[in-house]
Amino acid sequence: MNKRTRAEGITMQVAKFAAAEAEVGPEPQEVSKEPSAPPLKKLDGRTLQATGRTHQFATRIKAETHQKMLEIVQREKAEGQPRFTLAELIELAVDAYERERTGRG
Repeated sequence: MNKRTRAEGITMQVAKFAAAEAEVGPEPQEVSKEPSAPPLKKLDGRTLQATGRTHQFATRIKAETHQKMLEIVQREKAEGQPRFTLAELIELAVDAYERERTGRG
């Protein structure tokens, strides 16, 4: 780019910026003098429910087992357990295993 072309480009950008600044927005609305409610705090999963789960668990499993686990979690969520997780499924599986083992004697 030569200097003249670059200068013209800069001039055009400045003109566009000035035109945008000159545009008038909508009429301002009246502000209520009554105190407003405090802003709502953004919620995420961490603030909604403390689970007590503090230990990480990483392992390798078969793809079929993983798929079955995901299907179970999805089914539980569809049946009214919106916060059902893989962690809960593992906990239930361990409990079922213990019941089965103690039931056999």
